[in-house]
Amino acid sequence: MALLREGLFAVSGLGGILHLMAWDGEKQQMTLVRRIGCVPVCRGIGLDREGNVWWHAGSWKWTDRPDTPLRFGVNAPGYPGVAQVVMLDNDSMAAPGEMWGKPAFYHGPLTGEVQGQRVDQGCGLKKDRVGCAVYKSKGALTLLAINEAGTGQAFAIGSDCRYQRDLGSVALKPAAPVKAWTSLAMKEPDTLLGAADGHVVEMTRDGNDWKEARRWRADFGAAIWFAADAGRLWVADRDRHRIVVLDLATEKPLAVFGTPDKPGADLAALSGPTAIAARGERAVVYDAGNQRLVRLSLH
Repeated sequence: MALLREGLFAVSGLGGILHLMAWDGEKQQMTLVRRIGCVPVCRGIGLDREGNVWWHAGSWKWTDRPDTPLRFGVNAPGYPGVAQVVMLDNDSMAAPGEMWGKPAFYHGPLTGEVQGQRVDQGCGLKKDRVGCAVYKSKGALTLLAINEAGTGQAFAIGSDCRYQRDLGSVALKPAAPVKAWTSLAMKEPDTLLGAADGHVVEMTRDGNDWKEARRWRADFGAAIWFAADAGRLWVADRDRHRIVVLDLATEKPLAVFGTPDKPGADLAALSGPTAIAARGERAVVYDAGNQRLVRLSLH
């Protein structure tokens, strides 16, 4: 904390991001005035139908300015944050992570304080999870979390996305070796999509596991991240510095954001985009090269 002038302080915040805070003498408390700083790391983003955006340990409204402090702050997950965030139909989010050295499941609607559920015993969630998807298995709402190697763990969750119990290991079975998986999405109840080495890998159920059925034809770079909603697949193409929106049924492109193969820092450009969330005609992407979150809209 540093005193800037009487009643105004600079305070280090989440991830080293600075905040300006004003001292209210009557209430005897600090009030957040402005957020200063970038988004240094991001593996998961939440986005609901109202346009509320969740990152790391709090949320913003769709219309908030870049300097707006996070709303509804909660205890932050351990570095590097939560894995891919999944939004249920009821707009409740589910995201596995770690809190104070223990497995944790961040859950709830983005219109208020998201809950960080720390599980002290009996949960085998590992720290290296990256991609997540939610589907039904044997009557249970199931959260699947995978690491880059494609090793998965399944967890039973409630309709509010609270962790209930472990369901065991789940394997992804590609037809050809994969160097790194990054994200997951459900195309249909029995069809899982995985982002792997720049490919969209379509998988069907194989007992408790998922086996590759086919790969989409696409001209992506070496690493992609994606999110699916409302019949569309939003693909963050890191190495080609663009977002491609595909029709889930036809696999044809509907829109492109950013200039392909040309990184940039203005509002029309992207630089190495990775984690992405989509809801309806909106999406939010982590523009990693510029350390910022970028809002996208089809209209």
